[in-house]
Amino acid sequence: MKYFIIYCSPAGTTEHVAKLIETTLKEVNSDVFIKDIGKEQNRLVALDQIKAAKEKVCLYIGTPVYGGHTVLPVMAFINELPESKTGFALPFVTWGGVSSGVALWEMGKILIDKGYKIAAASKIGAVHSMLWQSEDPVCKGHPDEDDDKIVKELVIKVHKGLSEGNLPELQLQDLDYQPEIIGAELKKMPIQAYMKMMPPRMVNEEKCTQCGICIEECPSEAIELAPYPVFKDNCFGCFNCVRLCPENAIESDLSMVNMHIRKRKEQINELPLTAAFL
Repeated sequence: MKYFIIYCSPAGTTEHVAKLIETTLKEVNSDVFIKDIGKEQNRLVALDQIKAAKEKVCLYIGTPVYGGHTVLPVMAFINELPESKTGFALPFVTWGGVSSGVALWEMGKILIDKGYKIAAASKIGAVHSMLWQSEDPVCKGHPDEDDDKIVKELVIKVHKGLSEGNLPELQLQDLDYQPEIIGAELKKMPIQAYMKMMPPRMVNEEKCTQCGICIEECPSEAIELAPYPVFKDNCFGCFNCVRLCPENAIESDLSMVNMHIRKRKEQINELPLTAAFL
């Protein structure tokens, strides 16, 4: 069995979980391939590796949750996956404590349609990436040791079940765990609608040095210089460009976003933060 760990990680927490999965699999002597597929070239390399492995595939695929959804690079990757009759998949999400949304469900739906068996899934609480300016962000300190323990135990159980040939499959309804009012709303509202609700970003041309760091740090290749940063339609609103610009040349007023996030957390109160679906 060849294990693949595929993910996109704008703020680093999905990468943390992906590398924890990698370490745990290597501890049990598994053959592991890991790749951040935010860049198109990386997606193509990962797809080629999966095609070469043919049917001996166990795919961990991870996304942060934005607007209740899987981010665009991960959805593009899943849609491009070859069909499989014997492959296994384990979707996982990191989420900022407001709502884990329908990301597991929407990944699982396509994976099942392509013939992959859902061996397990997980949601992992992570510090909210849009609150980097706050001293007390939602989900501060997560993922922590307890979150990591849940992930490690999941990986070990799945590896044991696959090795012994007695791992039960999850059904799509197992990943459809949101209350009806939240789940139904999100299924009708694509991630692009979330982007339209975000505050605009303005480029201060007097500050911008055209250094290209925003392009390097964009997890979906959604920025180009023309001659100053221009944002393309495949942006999913991670705001890495605002957060990581060394000149603070990409400006956005996030004060209302901060208030909205905290209000939504109180309204939804989704618990637990981290959970394994087996």
